[in-house]
Amino acid sequence: MKRFAYYIMGPSGAGKDSVMAEVSRHFGEQISRPTRYITRKQAVSDAEQHNVLSANTFEEFAEKSCFSLYWEANGFYYGYDKQWLRDLESGKIVLLNGSRSYWEVAKKRHGDQLCPIYLDLSLENQTARLTGRGRESAEEITARISRSAELQHIANHEEIHHLNADQPLESVVKDFIALLLSHSQNQRN
Repeated sequence: MKRFAYYIMGPSGAGKDSVMAEVSRHFGEQISRPTRYITRKQAVSDAEQHNVLSANTFEEFAEKSCFSLYWEANGFYYGYDKQWLRDLESGKIVLLNGSRSYWEVAKKRHGDQLCPIYLDLSLENQTARLTGRGRESAEEITARISRSAELQHIANHEEIHHLNADQPLESVVKDFIALLLSHSQNQRN
């Protein structure tokens, strides 16, 4: 059976890291949730643990082809090294926290290995969640809301699977697990 890396995307505040953490707990050893490299310091409110790099170091790593996927969003650089590809080869189900604006590039590079999942979130709930997590300033929240509106068209690609992130976390996780199981079943047939 062919395994996929699930490229999870959606607006800031959609709960990507929280959903991925719960799905990882559910499937245990079958899941790989590779650590991202980000040019943002760790915050207490971060659901995701990541490796912090300076912008200069990140750019140096990118120039040396250390990343299989990398992008810039919200004033920071984000990237994955090549470990997820090895995890995929070993038969693991891989969960990647991706970028909407980078999806087209990711699809060109690794399209046959990626299954895109979009967490849909209303602007009202996005604003409430970003305010509640306390990581961004009011100006940064406004910029992220604006970016969400600008990138909404990406959600319309027909290959993208959608999950409703306006519902409680437990419901999103249940829907995500059902999607993974259904997708796996379809790959067997």
